[in-house]
Parts: sequence; structure tokens; C-alpha cells
Amino acid sequence: MSATTRTALANRRLKRAATVLCLLPAVWMAVRWIWGDRLGVPIGPRAVHREMHLAGMWTLRLLLVTLAITPLRAITGWNRITVTRRIFGVATALYGGLHLVLYVVDRNFDLARVGSELIHRRYLTVGAIALLGLAVLGITSTDGWLRRLGRRWVSLHRAVFVIAVLASLHFFMQKKFDVSEPVFYAGLLAWLLIWRLWPRRKAGEVRILALTGLAGVLAAGAIEYLWYAIATHADAGRIVATEFNPALAPRPGAQVALAALAVVVFGALVRLRRSR
Repeated sequence: MSATTRTALANRRLKRAATVLCLLPAVWMAVRWIWGDRLGVPIGPRAVHREMHLAGMWTLRLLLVTLAITPLRAITGWNRITVTRRIFGVATALYGGLHLVLYVVDRNFDLARVGSELIHRRYLTVGAIALLGLAVLGITSTDGWLRRLGRRWVSLHRAVFVIAVLASLHFFMQKKFDVSEPVFYAGLLAWLLIWRLWPRRKAGEVRILALTGLAGVLAAGAIEYLWYAIATHADAGRIVATEFNPALAPRPGAQVALAALAVVVFGALVRLRRSR
């Protein structure tokens, strides 16, 4: 078997594995919907509403996974991992589409009401813009569109960073008061964006991972403080101070710190293995 054939087979296996991973949340949603009561995981009241939010969560999670492919390649030196980026990106758009479809179902297919809410409710307007952007990127992700657009394709797909910020903002606006979960994801997003400011030849170094991880933690804290101070007029200082209370469950800043620590340790182990 030639080296080219082996590479093609390895890439195919990676793509299949990525596809399976992307399908798992949808399979779980379907299983819980159909057999949830029998399995002891009932979906509860307002089933469509709950599934709608779950689809939205997986849209954001897969978007972050897509953005994490480049840092993962820089850390590991495993260039082949990039063949999965398109799959994760398209899956992100599909889960976003499912999120929208379930929203329409939750509104009893009242398209006039849906249109009115998308226009007049700001958090829905922000989410709709993000979904429209995901749809455009999903449609133009093919090799055919890459050839048609040429260099413009790269510029177009850089819009993913703006879309990620809009998706995160939509999550914040939808939650309104307890934004612990949105803060965690915003901290991860900030980390992924800050990491991209470093030159690629240095971006996989442990110290860069540590610095950008710390920046992500600080960004999470700043975002949490500003949200509570500006959007809710709550005592932002007291809320952010709970980040340092060991008696409470890990707050979003601490969760981002743990994620950063895990990546730094992983990067250090990869470097150690390469040096042997």
C-alpha cells in the first residue's frame, strides 16, 4: 500500500470518527425523546422547548470544537486533524438549523409570530444573525465553493469568529440573570481568540498556552463582572468574589482555569514526549 493510499485511509477514518462524534448528541436527543421515561431520564414538560435549548447548546459547543482544531494541531503537530474541521463546522450549522426548527415547532408553526419575535426580541435577532452566518459558512464549505471564491473564501470563513461572539452574546441575553454557563463558554471563546494573536511558530509552546489560558480566565471574570454590572445592575463585585469561595461549586472562572490547566499539562506532556 502506497503512502498516499495510507494517508487517504487514515483521513477517511478520522472523518468517520468525527462524524460519529457529531451525531452522538442528536442520537441522545432522539433516544431521550422516544424512550426517556423507560430509561429513567424523562424529558419532562415542555419537551420541545428543552430540546430546542439542547440543540442550541450543542451548536455553541461544536462551534468551539471547530475553533479548537487549529490550536490542537499547533500543540500536537498532528496536521491530519485539520481534515475534521469541515465536518465539525457543518455539524455546527446543522445543529443551529435544528435549534431554529425546534423554535418554530415550539411556537406551533406560527410563522408570523416567529418573524415578529426575531425582529423585536433583541436576543433572538442576535441569534438569527449568527444562524444566518453559520448557514452561509456551511453552504460555502464545499470544495466547489472554495474554487469559485478563491482567496475570498478564506476572508468569508473568518466570519466564524464574529459568529462565535454573536452566538455567545445570544446565550447571555437568553439567560439574563444567572449567566454562569454563558461566562464559562465565553471564557473558552476568549481563550481561543486570544491564542490566535500569537505567531503560529510559537503558539504551541507551553508558556504561550499558559499565558493565553490565564488571559481566558481573566476575560471570563471581566465578562461576568461587566454583564452583572451593566445588564442586570446587580452587585457585580460580590458575585465575582464567589469565584474564590471554595465552599461553592466551581464558578465559571475556575472552570476555565481548570480547562486551561488541562491544556497546559497536555501541551507539556506532548513537548516532553517529542524531546525524548
